[in-house]
Amino acid sequence: LLGVNRVRTPSSRELRQQDRGPSVFTAEWLGLSRQVVQLVVGRRHMSTPGANTALLEKLEKAELRIGLCEDSKLAKLLDPALPNIIGFLATDDAAVRAKVMAILTHLNKRIRGDSSVALPLTPLAKQFANPATAPMASNFCLVYLEMGLGRAAPAQRAVVVPPLLRGIARRGAAQQETLLSLLLGSLSELPLPGSHAELEGRLPFLTDPADRALVLEWLLDLLQFLPPPAAPAADRSAEPPPGLSADAAKRVKGRLSHEEVRGELLAAKKLAACRLLGAPAGGAPVPVASSDAPAVTAAGGPATAAGSPSAGGEGPLFSPLETLPHWLVASCDGDGAVKTTGEARLRAVAAGTDLESHALIDSLCSLVLGSEAAAGAAAGSAASPAARRRPSAVAVRTKAVSHLCRSVAAASRFPGVLQAAFHALFAGDATPRLQQQGAALAEHISSHAALPLLDAAGAHLLAGLLRVTRGEATPGLRPDAPEAVSMRSHAYGALAALCRRAPKLLAADSALPTELFGALRTEEAGARTPLHEALAALAKVHAPGAGGSA
Repeated sequence: LLGVNRVRTPSSRELRQQDRGPSVFTAEWLGLSRQVVQLVVGRRHMSTPGANTALLEKLEKAELRIGLCEDSKLAKLLDPALPNIIGFLATDDAAVRAKVMAILTHLNKRIRGDSSVALPLTPLAKQFANPATAPMASNFCLVYLEMGLGRAAPAQRAVVVPPLLRGIARRGAAQQETLLSLLLGSLSELPLPGSHAELEGRLPFLTDPADRALVLEWLLDLLQFLPPPAAPAADRSAEPPPGLSADAAKRVKGRLSHEEVRGELLAAKKLAACRLLGAPAGGAPVPVASSDAPAVTAAGGPATAAGSPSAGGEGPLFSPLETLPHWLVASCDGDGAVKTTGEARLRAVAAGTDLESHALIDSLCSLVLGSEAAAGAAAGSAASPAARRRPSAVAVRTKAVSHLCRSVAAASRFPGVLQAAFHALFAGDATPRLQQQGAALAEHISSHAALPLLDAAGAHLLAGLLRVTRGEATPGLRPDAPEAVSMRSHAYGALAALCRRAPKLLAADSALPTELFGALRTEEAGARTPLHEALAALAKVHAPGAGGSA
């Protein structure tokens, strides 16, 4: 049959009868002479100097056995054959690695073409998670895990995926993207822990601070993700969705088609993220709105402060400090169910969130500014274009600035908060509502920022306020529009605060009192009282003997 005289090759039926188990490396599994084996595989490794002939012989037999195995029995053969074969990629012998690659190439063609072939997910997962596994072997384990989890039952995915994510922050970017893609596919089935003691067993990747931070960042990206425009690929803009960079959008989308990240399918993924983020004490999932439900009820009672236990001794899976940006984004989503869930959870956590936290303030500034956030301005300018984040959607920025106005510490978080105020006032896509919040933040900064910071940046702040009072920030609005009147009211209040706290900034401008007195004749009633206050404070600045700072 194989072209070898006087050597009888067993038939496939005889080979199947000799199959005594799943092990591929039983020395007597096939009654073929070495000459026949070498003719089948087309190589004579016995003559290769330095080759590991014993191992090559086993691999050659494994290759032949896999090639002769029927598709219906391939799954049984691959457990534990596949993990064992992948493990040999760690060898330094080039001939062995070449043989392993030949076997895996053959398996890829057969497995990809037959979705009914189950893969040994548990052994592959253990091999991938083992720190001693060689990088090349780890990559191949992940390839087959991704292939096998796509055809596995939801219950099996919920068991296999969480341990894979342990240590994700220390893995390369390519592996991170694949692992997060697997997490996306199993979000709705993840087993929520019944208590913090069960966290290690059910969601071990949330016990490591670096892994936890990476997953939270990815969940925020998922909530900000918007579907690509429904246009031919050649016409699609390369600009990522608001709040994301091109790299972040690619990490969320993974290998999913455009149809899988739009409409109800995308909303379902965001609701699954809300399920994980909103898991309250005791591990019961927080109720989230379905596509058919018009409303949602937040479960678990009032949120506790960050890091503090609830009355029952168990805190929520994530603290309010960690999740407030997520709920803020979700509350602005275009899908009704996601938006309703986000609004309910935002109300629930707002009372227990420490808005004076510098980490939270920086997160809110990042939503407003994107990669232009002051905390990483130098790094952001040097980042590659694919890593530069856009500012979030206008609705998200509006709510973020509103929360900054409620934090006293935010007023002194320079230069990020000052940049956020100016972005809200003068960004090209700013709406009147966002500009109104920006003017309120400018007044908040003028009233509460530390005096040394006002002395250093007050001139820049004053110039922006005067642009608002003169109507230069809202050329498209009528002066009597409610938003325009509100903006001028905040600007006058900010001027009054600067007069009291940093009078030297205004003492040099002798024309400003005349300008404000002239505005009294035309100013709307809604802003006239703050204007009077600004004039009164300005009069004290220019009074004889006045000077210094309050």
